[in-house]
Amino acid sequence: MVAAVGMTAGQDATSSSSITIVGQGDAQITLQASLTQLPSLSVGQTAQVSAPGALGTIAASVTQIGILPSSTSSPTYPVTVVVPDAPPPLASGTSVQVAVDTKTATNAVTVPVSALAMLGNGRASVQVANGTSVTTTIVGVGAIGDGRAQVTNGLKAGQSVVLADLTSVFPSNESGSTSSLTGRGFSGGGGGGGRFGGSR
Repeated sequence: MVAAVGMTAGQDATSSSSITIVGQGDAQITLQASLTQLPSLSVGQTAQVSAPGALGTIAASVTQIGILPSSTSSPTYPVTVVVPDAPPPLASGTSVQVAVDTKTATNAVTVPVSALAMLGNGRASVQVANGTSVTTTIVGVGAIGDGRAQVTNGLKAGQSVVLADLTSVFPSNESGSTSSLTGRGFSGGGGGGGRFGGSR
């Protein structure tokens, strides 16, 4: 499929003039992962690719993880993701977003991520509502994705939790001024994952 014609009818072509042709087959996407992201990645993991002009996400998988950094100044490691039978929006040179599924969970107790205050080391605090009282509970956190988080311990199915009101305004120490409360987002899809930028 001819994707672009870099020439004008009636004018002489130059050495930089080109016609871009999108061939059939697999598309290979190269990501750059940081050293902290490497332990969460492995060959065979599924991924979703978002490309300009594509309707929805495109299924892909991790096929290779480099063990040598791409540069020494800011160490990142090349990760290869392959899209089988790639559609035209994944033409060569396209910049895309890739979400790699690093964790999955089935039959899990989950809460909206806005209910959690992350503490690190897979733990978070959550406010549990019981009638008119609210208590703070420490819970274990597993997979995170699609706006929800898996709770591995500390909560039971059916309990009510307090969600953050991201539109509320809280008072500041300065007279006559207010500040907006904003929430921390979690990226990822398919039960939890890291989000990377990549190019083919």
